[in-house]
Amino acid sequence: MFTVSIMSPHLITLWLWMVVRVLETVEAHCGYHFPWSPSNFLPLYGGSDFHDYHHRLIYTKSGNYSSTFVYMDWLFGTDTGYRKLKALKSEEEDKYKEN
Repeated sequence: MFTVSIMSPHLITLWLWMVVRVLETVEAHCGYHFPWSPSNFLPLYGGSDFHDYHHRLIYTKSGNYSSTFVYMDWLFGTDTGYRKLKALKSEEEDKYKEN
């Protein structure tokens, strides 16, 4: 909000930004992965799975420091636990699909 007070954007631009941020927050905290989730369309957006993992590990200091965007955790290698968990879930889903 400090930037808003200095830059003073157009009121509609500010409202639009606030609506987008609230929708993103609701989507990230809902815990569900919907077909219309932004993570299906934006490769750098982690979505609710990534955000849930972020909250799970926030106090352990073992990685996944970004709450939404995955590129910084990937760049610094702090998302290895998340990638391992995602690979395990994918293997389990493949087992159930085969049966």
